[in-house]
Amino acid sequence: MRHFRKGVEEALRLAEEPDPDGKIPGHVDRTRMEGLRSIASHNSYHLGQVALIRRMPGSWPPPKGGDSW
Repeated sequence: MRHFRKGVEEALRLAEEPDPDGKIPGHVDRTRMEGLRSIASHNSYHLGQVALIRRMPGSWPPPKGGDSW
């Protein structure tokens, strides 16, 4: 969880920079916008995995509906 939070904090720092086309320090070939897209895609993929795993035993979606985890 600590690693995930550190990644979220890094994404927030990237998002707050005024130049989305600026380079990410330490990543010569990647802009801030590309980095944010990569993080969003990566996290979406894993969120889908979590949803699939929760659906397999029937524990999601909740019996009363909604999207609560």
